[in-house]
Amino acid sequence: MVPAPTIAAGSPPGKDPTILPDTRCRTRRAAVLAALLALVAVPVLATPAVNQWAALPAPGGGSPFGPGAVVWGAETGPDGRLYAFGAFTNAGGDPTADYLAVYDPATGSWDGLGSDGHGNGAFNGYVYDVAFQGPSVIAVGAFSNVAGDARVDDFAAWNGSSWGTLSATGGAPFTNGVVSTVDVSGTSIYVGGSFLDADGVAAADRVARWNGSSWSGLAAAGATNGALNGPVFALDALMDGRIFVGGSFTAAGGDTRAARLAWYDSLGRLWHGLREAGMSGPAIAGGQVSDLAVAGRRVYVAGTFTDVAGVPGADYVAAWNGTSWQAMGQNGANAASGAGPLDAAATALRPYGGTVIVAGSFTNAGGNAAGDCVAAWNGSTWLNLGSPASTATGAPRCTHGSVRSRTYTATGAFASLAGLEASAGIAQFGLPTGPTAPQAIVATATPKGIALTWSAPAANGGAAISDYVVQYRVAGTTTWRTFPDGIHATRAATVNGLVTGTAYDLRVAARNGWAVGIFSAPVRKTAG
Repeated sequence: MVPAPTIAAGSPPGKDPTILPDTRCRTRRAAVLAALLALVAVPVLATPAVNQWAALPAPGGGSPFGPGAVVWGAETGPDGRLYAFGAFTNAGGDPTADYLAVYDPATGSWDGLGSDGHGNGAFNGYVYDVAFQGPSVIAVGAFSNVAGDARVDDFAAWNGSSWGTLSATGGAPFTNGVVSTVDVSGTSIYVGGSFLDADGVAAADRVARWNGSSWSGLAAAGATNGALNGPVFALDALMDGRIFVGGSFTAAGGDTRAARLAWYDSLGRLWHGLREAGMSGPAIAGGQVSDLAVAGRRVYVAGTFTDVAGVPGADYVAAWNGTSWQAMGQNGANAASGAGPLDAAATALRPYGGTVIVAGSFTNAGGNAAGDCVAAWNGSTWLNLGSPASTATGAPRCTHGSVRSRTYTATGAFASLAGLEASAGIAQFGLPTGPTAPQAIVATATPKGIALTWSAPAANGGAAISDYVVQYRVAGTTTWRTFPDGIHATRAATVNGLVTGTAYDLRVAARNGWAVGIFSAPVRKTAG
């Protein structure tokens, strides 16, 4: 397990801050945010230049976080401000910015959210995760008596003016263990951790749901106790009713094959593992899942595990494609041993464009000498972030990453990142985008085909163009097909195997290492 920071003085008794907090990088619900943003004018975080890192200093200069601070993560709220959370006090010089601090891009200030009534922050222990539901801010972690309220332990909800909790009984809903992760899906709030019997509900062990009026467990149909036998560190609640969880549990719903990674079917009330057909045991047989992300049919996981589903290269990161587990590349330096692309644990990952950005304590991701602490996998290559790259000093460990628009916010235990002054614990990176559309498309009929030529896009999105994607469809239809012409940056292709005398629409998009760009307007041509 990745070690937690030293327990700070005043940490609440009975809590376990050595549990690795959830560091997932979740997609916020666009409909909820759009409704709120339509009502209020919000500040906008400045976007760093493409391929460049930038610090978020305190007013007057210097890092907002002191020596030894650990910033577990940071998420942008619907109000446009950045909410940083972790194991720190007095962020930006504000005595109330303890364990949770809010950065306002309009003023450049770091502020706390509430207080204990005695000049200090509202929190007295680690905040491990935050989420947003409308104007409310949800914070979870290993804390107690938030803002002096004895009911508010390990789970706290900010209503815009004060901190409280959510309980059907009027008491403290989380008294038997830490809450490590939180996610919002529509009107529901989901939490995971090491807790038992949330709000007194026997089935609400280690994962629970608030439906707006009460807490419930995600138990299998007919079960009266919780479904998981160990802590949850990562959680992703999808709008289709599937709930994915990762952690160090060894069974879900009594199924030992659903160890460390499982998903819950809310309609059928059943737990499932992600394992290949014919597997007798769990796909992830050791270590823990510290983070996960669902992107279409794919599920990406990060953690301390090795050899997922027996794949030697599936170490610390791995991908499920719907039917089987796959490694995410390899490091040529250790290819002989079959080890994976990373040399140490990954703690967070976030899909972006055509990549998955991974953070952790590793170096030289995929053999890239500049791929330290945070790097991106694009399906074939590990990319470093920026020049200078994201090499960390001090404790070279990145714990979290979040994306808003094309800004990546990295947090961790580092003293500086990418050589930047005032970047202790937090820094931001301007992510490349996909290229603009190719220009001047010319189509020429060939025997049973159509030849295309084009000019390069006006902008490459911040990274060199590595490939062009050619698509075609029968004129008058709606389904585009991609022509498999291999990977090359040549600005010409011939689509073969077409029906002579049939009209086709064709279009082209450029791809850089990060994303496929905008497709050109279709051109129509009849195959020769």
